[in-house]
Amino acid sequence: GSSTSSTSTGPAVGFDGAAALNFAADLVTAADGSPAFRVPGTPAHREAAQRLHGAMQVEGWTIAWQNVTGTEYLALDKGEASFFADSPSYCSPAERERVADLTFTNLVATRAGPGDKTFALGAHWESKRNATQDADSANWSQPVLGANDGASGVGVLLQLMRELASIELPYTVQVVFFDGEDGFEDCHPLAGSLGFVDQLDDGEIDRMLLLDMVGDPDARFIRESHSVACDPTLVDLLHAKAAAHGLAENFPGTTRTVQDDHVPFNEAGIPAVDLIDFGRGFPPYWHTTHDTLENLDAGTMGRVGGLVLDVMQDPGFSEPWPGPCR
Repeated sequence: GSSTSSTSTGPAVGFDGAAALNFAADLVTAADGSPAFRVPGTPAHREAAQRLHGAMQVEGWTIAWQNVTGTEYLALDKGEASFFADSPSYCSPAERERVADLTFTNLVATRAGPGDKTFALGAHWESKRNATQDADSANWSQPVLGANDGASGVGVLLQLMRELASIELPYTVQVVFFDGEDGFEDCHPLAGSLGFVDQLDDGEIDRMLLLDMVGDPDARFIRESHSVACDPTLVDLLHAKAAAHGLAENFPGTTRTVQDDHVPFNEAGIPAVDLIDFGRGFPPYWHTTHDTLENLDAGTMGRVGGLVLDVMQDPGFSEPWPGPCR
């Protein structure tokens, strides 16, 4: 056990960033050692879902699969994302037919706690079909590995599940790995999160934190405007505690707006925050063939994980809980 007092000002938890990085590496690497491109509708995507399910087997957590069919997705009210998903100029009838034949798979882990509140943490686990931001147009038809864009957040949350073993919290924790987020050019933006929120019962989740691209040592995490509007307390806590975790330069205080898997929660009235690297624009390798493991840093992933754990244990986080987002 640690001798650190829970009232100390410094971070009271160490977080195994190397383990988090290993989980990310396992997600983007197939059993035979080849790159695992997790593009919805492909065999590699289905195999990766099984590997992720295996990594979620942690004592004290209940694991569930949730499928969202493409047909179900197309019928949803997509809120802000409808501009990309439902516009004929973006999505041809042929593309919509392709989406209708897909199945998106969310994986959900729940650790029951005392009280009646549930805090969800999420990351998307699939990867993008085409490297449309690549400098070389010959690569535009190539898939993206998504080591940072998706897998880094997954790695941190898989390790967070293990770090929580010795930590008691006054609320239930849920970890959700969303499928289909990166479909803005493929007619299925935010597929997993929109499907997940659509299937929620009222009051099932009270608050949510999304991790997206959290593995780069040069990350610049923004004050995302939807997040500030819905849960300013959580945004402020993350930024206030960043320096104590060695992340001062990574939290410059820039405010920008992003459509991501937190938005369906906000649109449903659930306070949700996006911890995303968007302060320098997106990372230079975003949506290119260069979104590979060499961009990930175990130290950064450990510091981000430690920050999140610190915030989750802060009395100011849960007293009081924010009301519904309007």
